[in-house]
Amino acid sequence: MLAAVTKSFVRAAGAASTRRAPLLSAQVSLFSTEAATPAPAAEQPKRTKLKIPTKRAASLLQQLEAEAVAKAAEGKDIDNFKPGDSVEVQYLLSRTGSRVQRVKGVVLARRNRGTGSSFVIRNHIGGYGYEQKIFLHSPLLQSVKVLQEAFIHKGKKRVRRAKLFYLREKAPSFTTV
Repeated sequence: MLAAVTKSFVRAAGAASTRRAPLLSAQVSLFSTEAATPAPAAEQPKRTKLKIPTKRAASLLQQLEAEAVAKAAEGKDIDNFKPGDSVEVQYLLSRTGSRVQRVKGVVLARRNRGTGSSFVIRNHIGGYGYEQKIFLHSPLLQSVKVLQEAFIHKGKKRVRRAKLFYLREKAPSFTTV
């Protein structure tokens, strides 16, 4: 084994090498006056910049959400309402039935989230307060009509809060429609 290694070493040392060591060739070409210029790199097509796929998908999802909201709003009579307004809501009890339920109350909160938009109304019936969360783009919802704006202030001044949950502790007259 040792003999094979020494023969290959002697053969490598005695043979005329056409290749130079990488460091030596780099040093020679660095300091020579006739250094070869590097070959021009092949022209690559200019890369067009694209947004990150999640950003592109988010834009597409926003468009789909807007279309779904527009489709859900077709054929519905929904007034523009704010927290503090008294409203009357009409909705179907089931998709198959034709019975319509009418509910009145004061809007405590409104949540704007595309197809997940909802609002909470509160009223008192028979001395008991109840709250109901209603989805704005539900297929069961038929109409939302504003009975009086700024109901909790008797229409005299605007409501300055987006969420009126403090009315739960107030007298029933504030939320009885």
